[in-house]
Amino acid sequence: MTTIVPLSTKALVKDLDRTNVHIELICELVAEVLDCETVIVSLLDDVKQWFRFHSGIICDDATDVDVAFCAHTIREDRVFEVGDARFDGRFTNN
Repeated sequence: MTTIVPLSTKALVKDLDRTNVHIELICELVAEVLDCETVIVSLLDDVKQWFRFHSGIICDDATDVDVAFCAHTIREDRVFEVGDARFDGRFTNN
């Protein structure tokens, strides 16, 4: 039986720092192909959502995971839809 050993956040971030250039290039390509203004790549740990790359938006390097759209999305087993985040209590401070 194979055992999967989770990477520590610190080790993961170190590995990602080496691939950051590739992530930026991929995001720029996605923005161009899809003709979208905003592209964000984020990772989640137990307490934070880390923004590894963002374009077309000004944001901090991280936010608390409890206000992260991504955290709510991956916890669902069906489509996660928010009609208007301004009026959704989970995201009013996002």
